[in-house]
Amino acid sequence: MKTALITGTSKGIGLETALAFGRAGYKVFATMRNPAKADDFRQRINSESLDIQISEMDVDSDTSVKKCIDAITQNHGQVDKLVNNAGIERHGSVEEMPIENF
Repeated sequence: MKTALITGTSKGIGLETALAFGRAGYKVFATMRNPAKADDFRQRINSESLDIQISEMDVDSDTSVKKCIDAITQNHGQVDKLVNNAGIERHGSVEEMPIENF
């Protein structure tokens, strides 16, 4: 079975992408900062019997990313697809933003 790791799946494009991959037969690792708030997502996964596992990952934390990736690869092996959707919107000119925003 092919696998997909998708970041930022708590809502919007990330959530819908995770559902689309699950419906297409992928084992999906759906990551988000706060899985405790994913009750509606879990209900959709269960109602459609999708192979989607929700995991905690904060892409702003190297420690969080490493912990999540290590757990996935140790328990399931290689990931075939990555959709790096997590992010936040910043307003302003790129030239004037501090490097920390990136």
